[in-house]
Amino acid sequence: MKKIIVTTALIASLAINCFSQTNLNPVVHEDHAVANPLYILKVKGHPDIYLDGITTAYLSTIKQNTIQSMEVWKDSKSVEKFGEKGKNGVIQITLSDTTILATTDELLKKFNIKKRYRKLPVYVDNIQISNPSKTFFEASSIKSITVSTYTDTRQNIINIFTDNTR
Repeated sequence: MKKIIVTTALIASLAINCFSQTNLNPVVHEDHAVANPLYILKVKGHPDIYLDGITTAYLSTIKQNTIQSMEVWKDSKSVEKFGEKGKNGVIQITLSDTTILATTDELLKKFNIKKRYRKLPVYVDNIQISNPSKTFFEASSIKSITVSTYTDTRQNIINIFTDNTR
C-alpha cells in the first residue's frame, strides 16, 4: 500500500509538469521487480487507453492544465473494478475535452521522420521508452523530433523532445 501511495504521489507530480531531465545522454530505464499500477487515460472521443508497465516518460508529456481529474483505486477495490490488471492499483487520469493525443507513429509522420528510421529505439527527453507502438503523447507538448546518433554506442535513435526538456 505504501508503494502505491508513493507511486501515486510521484506520478501526480510528473503529470503536473514537474518532471525534469538534466542528463544530456539518453538514460535507459530497465524494468524492476517493483509492480507498477495500471494507468488509464480517459479523453473524450477516444476509447479508454490502458497503459500497464509504463515508465514516467510516457506521462511526462501531459500538461497540468489538461488534467481534469485523477482517481486512484487500490487493494481489493482496484481488482473488483479492473480485474487482474488492477491488482497493483489503478490510476485513472481524465484529460480535458480539448486534449489531443497522438501515437508515436502519428508523431513520426507529422514531423516527417522517414520510414526507414521509424524502427529505431525511441527516447522521450533522453529517456528510452520500451514500447513505442503503445505510447500516446499529448500532441501539443511535442517541440521537436530528431534522428541522431548516441555518442557512446554510435547507435542511431529517435529522440522526442517535449515542453519538459531542459
